[in-house]
Amino acid sequence: MRTIITILFCVVALSISAQEEVIGLGSGGFAYGFKGGPTIATQNWNGFQRNGLISYHGDLFVESLGGWKQNGKILQRSGFQAQLGYHRKGSTFRNVFIYDQFNNKIRIPSNLFHNISLGLLGKGAFRLQEKSLAYYAIGVTLDYTVDYQLVGLGTETGVNRFTYGVWFGGGYEWDLGNSQLSFFIEANINPDIGRQVFIPAGLRTQYTDPVSGQPIYTTQQKVNNLIFELSIGLKVNR
Repeated sequence: MRTIITILFCVVALSISAQEEVIGLGSGGFAYGFKGGPTIATQNWNGFQRNGLISYHGDLFVESLGGWKQNGKILQRSGFQAQLGYHRKGSTFRNVFIYDQFNNKIRIPSNLFHNISLGLLGKGAFRLQEKSLAYYAIGVTLDYTVDYQLVGLGTETGVNRFTYGVWFGGGYEWDLGNSQLSFFIEANINPDIGRQVFIPAGLRTQYTDPVSGQPIYTTQQKVNNLIFELSIGLKVNR
């Protein structure tokens, strides 16, 4: 909780600074657009890091743009961005099999969570050339799981529909000619603080031990998401 409060403080501070105007360097404005791309999603199950799930994500966003400010020879500005999108999270098994009650060999499917994600970000940008800039961002995320695939664990009641986390990222942006459009590439890491899954110990699963034939029971699991995303996007500056 302290981490979330600290991140929110940083976001608010950047948002306030975004409203400052410096005469002669632009009065700011707002922008909107979309972004999306590939995702590498990971999870830690009971201290065991499973293989990454390669998937995708997409967001719509609106952004406030502060005025450019001179800092030595560097032009800087701050801003605030709200984004809403679809993010697939989870983990996968590679070459791992279990056996059902009839001793049939079964490949374990991926754990997959379909999340709607709200992000609130504070941003800082540096003008590199006349038509390009680099930026960084920090913020918080709140996710709602609309659907999921968690097969064979007998743990559906352990899925938390709401999770929250922090967002760290940055990117590079180019203006497209003399238009209001700009193109950008962005990379970010988004570790969840709230658990996606909590499974108590001792729940009976549908699987049996292939040697003894005895039922397999769950061990306690505290599962958090960690995702890495690469995005390309298009923005309209007003």
